[in-house]
Amino acid sequence: ALPICISVDAAGPDVVKAFIVKQKMNYQVVMADDAVQTAFGGVQVLPTTFLIDATGQIRDRKEGSEEEAVYAQKIAAVMN
Repeated sequence: ALPICISVDAAGPDVVKAFIVKQKMNYQVVMADDAVQTAFGGVQVLPTTFLIDATGQIRDRKEGSEEEAVYAQKIAAVMN
């Protein structure tokens, strides 16, 4: 399982690229358009995190933050 970040930053790719470098993010980051956001049921809260299983099904949607240990359990459940 690989994390993928989908950015909805309205400032555009250059701002996102600078953020990626500054935060030393080591995973794929792509830009979302309106169609992508709609396909995921809309994004009203940032961050919004989706857990997607190997078949492409959304298994969890989290808006905002959550305790790391709790979310790690959700990730483990989707990966098994």
